[in-house]
Amino acid sequence: MLKKIIENTIFIALIIILGISVSPALPFKNIPRTYVVVSGSMEPTIKTGSIVLTKPVNPKEIKVGDIVAFTSPSNSKDVILHRIFGIKSESPLRFSTKGDNNNPPDAWDLMDVGILGKQVYAVPYIGHIAAFVRKPLGFGLIIVLPALLFIIFQILNIKKYIKEEIDKQVKSKTIPLMFFFLSMFSVSSLFFTTFALAKLTSTATVSGTIFSTKDFAPPVTILNSIPPNTNTSPLTIIYTSDDSDIDHVDLCYYFNDGIVENCSPNFDFNFPKGQGTYYFFTRATDMAGNIEDPDINPTNATIYDITPPTTNYVVNTGSTSFSGLSLLSENN
Repeated sequence: MLKKIIENTIFIALIIILGISVSPALPFKNIPRTYVVVSGSMEPTIKTGSIVLTKPVNPKEIKVGDIVAFTSPSNSKDVILHRIFGIKSESPLRFSTKGDNNNPPDAWDLMDVGILGKQVYAVPYIGHIAAFVRKPLGFGLIIVLPALLFIIFQILNIKKYIKEEIDKQVKSKTIPLMFFFLSMFSVSSLFFTTFALAKLTSTATVSGTIFSTKDFAPPVTILNSIPPNTNTSPLTIIYTSDDSDIDHVDLCYYFNDGIVENCSPNFDFNFPKGQGTYYFFTRATDMAGNIEDPDINPTNATIYDITPPTTNYVVNTGSTSFSGLSLLSENN
C-alpha cells in the first residue's frame, strides 16, 4: 500500500512539474500559464526564482496596479511581467508599465493586443526547479529518468500480474488483450516524455524578467510598395503573407518622433497626425497566439503633404523691379 502511494505521489509530482514547464509553449489561447522570474525587477512583490501563474484577462478590465504578462514591444518573442503604471488612452487602449524595483516607468507604450494574462499569484523559489527542468540536463534528471523508472516498474508489475493470472489459469485470450492495453499505456507514456523533451530543449534561456520561447514560429507579413510622397487620404495600404493560419493583422505606424502611435486592423490610413513622415509596419497574430516580430523598415514610409508649393516672380517696369508670390494657383 505504501509503495503504491509513493508511486502515485511521484507520478502526480512529475505531471505538475511538466505542466509548469511547458505551459508557456502550449499553442492554445485563453488558458492559465506559468512563468519563471529570473531577475529582481519586480521585487519585493515577486522575488527572483518565483513561479508566477497568470490567467487570461480582457484588457478593458485591467486597472492601474495590476501585474500583467505581455509581449515585449521591442521583440515579439519575449514576454515581460510588469505592473500597470497608468492608462495613457482608452481609444486605442494603451498602458504605461513599470517594474516595482525600477525607478522610471518603461520607455514603451503597451497596446492591449500585447497583453497575455494577469498575474494571479506567485510561489517563491519553486521557479528554480522549473528553470532547471527547462534545460536538457534538468529535464533528463527530473522528468525523463523518473518517467523511465516509472515505466519500468509498470512493466515489471505487468509481468508479475500476467504470471499471477497464468498461475490462476485465467482464460488465455484475456491475458494478451490486457497485456496489449498495458503495453500501449507504457509506450504512450514514453512517447509523451520524448515529445515534451523535444519541446523544452528548444526553449531559450530566460534573462531579466523576460521569458523567451522559440517553440512556435511567429507569422510573417510583408507590406507592399508604399509611395514615398502622397497627398491622398485615406491611403490604402496592402500586405501579403504566405502564412495560412493568421488570425488577424494590425497596421501600426509611428510619426516623426519615432514613438509607435497606434495599431489598428484598418488598412485605409487617414494620417491622424497631419502632415509629416509616417513609418508603417504590420503586426500579425496567428491562430496559436504567436505574434509577428515587426519588420520596421525605413523604406515603408511616406511623406503626407497637402500644402501647395509657392514660387517667386519678378516684374520689371523700366528701372523698378517687383518680386513676390505668384498669384497663379499650382497643383500640389
